[in-house]
Amino acid sequence: MTMNLELVKIPRRQGAQPFGSDHTGYSFTWFRGISDTDKYTNYRVMLDGVEVARLVTDEMVCLEAYGDAVQYQDAALEIQTFEVRKDHRRQGIGRAVVAELRRQFPDRRLVALSQDEQSDQFWGSGMGWERFVNRDAKCRPAYVQVS
Repeated sequence: MTMNLELVKIPRRQGAQPFGSDHTGYSFTWFRGISDTDKYTNYRVMLDGVEVARLVTDEMVCLEAYGDAVQYQDAALEIQTFEVRKDHRRQGIGRAVVAELRRQFPDRRLVALSQDEQSDQFWGSGMGWERFVNRDAKCRPAYVQVS
Protein backbone atom coordinates (compact mmCIF):
# COMPACT_ATOMS: atom_id res chain seq x y z
CA MET A 1 0.00 0.00 0.00
CA THR A 2 1.44 3.36 -1.05
CA MET A 3 0.95 6.31 1.28
CA ASN A 4 0.56 9.86 0.10
CA LEU A 5 3.04 11.23 2.65
CA GLU A 6 4.52 14.69 2.38
CA LEU A 7 7.49 15.98 4.37
CA VAL A 8 6.80 19.68 4.86
CA LYS A 9 9.85 21.69 5.88
CA ILE A 10 9.05 24.18 8.64
CA PRO A 11 10.56 27.62 7.96
CA ARG A 12 12.94 28.90 10.62
CA ARG A 13 11.55 31.74 12.71
CA GLN A 14 13.73 33.61 15.16
CA GLY A 15 12.69 32.91 18.76
CA ALA A 16 9.80 30.61 17.81
CA GLN A 17 9.46 26.92 18.57
CA PRO A 18 9.33 25.09 15.24
CA PHE A 19 6.25 23.03 16.08
CA GLY A 20 4.32 25.70 17.97
CA SER A 21 2.56 24.98 21.24
CA ASP A 22 0.13 22.19 20.30
CA HIS A 23 1.71 18.82 21.04
CA THR A 24 -1.48 16.78 21.20
CA GLY A 25 -0.80 13.14 20.38
CA TYR A 26 2.94 13.35 20.94
CA SER A 27 4.78 12.08 24.00
CA PHE A 28 8.32 13.43 23.59
CA THR A 29 8.99 16.70 25.39
CA TRP A 30 11.83 17.64 23.02
CA PHE A 31 9.38 19.55 20.83
CA ARG A 32 9.34 22.24 23.50
CA GLY A 33 13.08 22.22 24.03
CA ILE A 34 14.66 22.49 20.59
CA SER A 35 16.78 25.58 21.05
CA ASP A 36 19.31 25.84 18.23
CA THR A 37 16.82 26.01 15.38
CA ASP A 38 19.51 27.00 12.86
CA LYS A 39 21.25 23.67 13.35
CA TYR A 40 18.27 21.46 12.55
CA THR A 41 15.75 20.98 9.75
CA ASN A 42 12.23 20.46 11.07
CA TYR A 43 9.46 18.69 9.19
CA ARG A 44 5.78 18.09 9.67
CA VAL A 45 4.81 14.79 8.09
CA MET A 46 1.44 15.13 6.40
CA LEU A 47 -0.86 12.35 5.18
CA ASP A 48 -3.84 13.54 3.16
CA GLY A 49 -3.57 17.00 4.75
CA VAL A 50 -3.32 15.74 8.35
CA GLU A 51 -0.15 15.95 10.44
CA VAL A 52 0.76 12.37 11.40
CA ALA A 53 4.39 12.74 12.53
CA ARG A 54 7.18 15.17 13.31
CA LEU A 55 10.78 14.86 12.26
CA VAL A 56 14.00 16.75 12.96
CA THR A 57 17.17 16.11 10.95
CA ASP A 58 20.73 17.29 11.49
CA GLU A 59 23.34 17.65 8.74
CA MET A 60 26.20 17.14 11.20
CA VAL A 61 26.57 13.69 12.72
CA CYS A 62 29.15 12.91 15.39
CA LEU A 63 29.79 9.17 15.65
CA GLU A 64 33.31 9.08 17.14
CA ALA A 65 32.03 7.57 20.40
CA TYR A 66 30.26 4.77 18.53
CA GLY A 67 33.27 2.68 17.46
CA ASP A 68 33.07 1.38 13.89
CA ALA A 69 30.09 3.64 13.13
CA VAL A 70 32.54 6.51 12.58
CA GLN A 71 33.20 5.13 9.07
CA TYR A 72 29.70 6.29 8.07
CA GLN A 73 29.93 9.78 9.53
CA ASP A 74 30.94 11.81 6.45
CA ALA A 75 27.96 10.85 4.29
CA ALA A 76 25.41 10.66 7.10
CA LEU A 77 22.19 12.54 7.73
CA GLU A 78 21.04 12.23 11.32
CA ILE A 79 17.43 11.70 12.23
CA GLN A 80 17.71 13.74 15.40
CA THR A 81 14.17 13.17 16.63
CA PHE A 82 11.18 11.47 15.08
CA GLU A 83 7.75 10.61 16.40
CA VAL A 84 4.55 9.36 14.81
CA ARG A 85 1.43 10.79 16.44
CA LYS A 86 -0.13 8.28 18.86
CA ASP A 87 -3.36 7.82 16.92
CA HIS A 88 -1.42 7.01 13.72
CA ARG A 89 1.07 4.46 15.06
CA ARG A 90 1.34 0.88 13.81
CA GLN A 91 0.11 1.85 10.35
CA GLY A 92 3.45 1.83 8.50
CA ILE A 93 3.94 5.60 8.69
CA GLY A 94 7.38 5.36 10.32
CA ARG A 95 8.69 3.07 7.60
CA ALA A 96 7.13 5.26 4.90
CA VAL A 97 8.79 8.39 6.34
CA VAL A 98 12.19 6.68 6.36
CA ALA A 99 11.64 5.52 2.77
CA GLU A 100 10.77 9.09 1.76
CA LEU A 101 13.92 10.43 3.45
CA ARG A 102 15.98 7.85 1.55
CA ARG A 103 14.30 8.95 -1.68
CA GLN A 104 14.97 12.65 -0.99
CA PHE A 105 18.56 12.07 0.18
CA PRO A 106 19.84 9.18 -1.99
CA ASP A 107 23.51 10.05 -1.44
CA ARG A 108 23.23 10.16 2.35
CA ARG A 109 23.35 7.35 4.89
CA LEU A 110 20.65 7.75 7.53
CA VAL A 111 21.61 7.60 11.21
CA ALA A 112 19.28 7.66 14.22
CA LEU A 113 20.23 8.03 17.85
CA SER A 114 17.91 6.02 20.04
CA GLN A 115 15.55 7.95 22.32
CA ASP A 116 14.16 5.03 24.36
CA GLU A 117 13.33 1.31 24.21
CA GLN A 118 10.57 1.88 21.64
CA SER A 119 12.95 3.62 19.27
CA ASP A 120 15.52 0.83 19.84
CA GLN A 121 12.90 -1.63 18.69
CA PHE A 122 11.89 0.47 15.67
CA TRP A 123 15.39 1.22 14.36
CA GLY A 124 16.88 -2.16 15.24
CA SER A 125 14.19 -4.79 14.72
CA GLY A 126 11.73 -2.81 12.62
CA MET A 127 14.13 -1.17 10.17
CA GLY A 128 16.98 -3.66 10.48
CA TRP A 129 19.62 -0.97 10.89
CA GLU A 130 22.96 -1.79 12.47
CA ARG A 131 23.24 -0.95 16.17
CA PHE A 132 26.35 0.75 17.56
CA VAL A 133 26.87 1.14 21.30
CA ASN A 134 28.36 4.34 22.70
CA ARG A 135 31.81 3.52 24.10
CA ASP A 136 31.32 5.34 27.39
CA ALA A 137 27.74 4.03 27.73
CA LYS A 138 26.46 7.49 28.70
CA CYS A 139 24.34 7.81 25.59
CA ARG A 140 21.78 5.53 24.00
CA PRO A 141 22.82 3.47 20.95
CA ALA A 142 23.13 4.78 17.40
CA TYR A 143 21.47 2.98 14.51
CA VAL A 144 22.92 3.25 11.00
CA GLN A 145 21.31 2.36 7.69
CA VAL A 146 24.05 0.14 6.30
CA SER A 147 22.36 -1.16 3.16
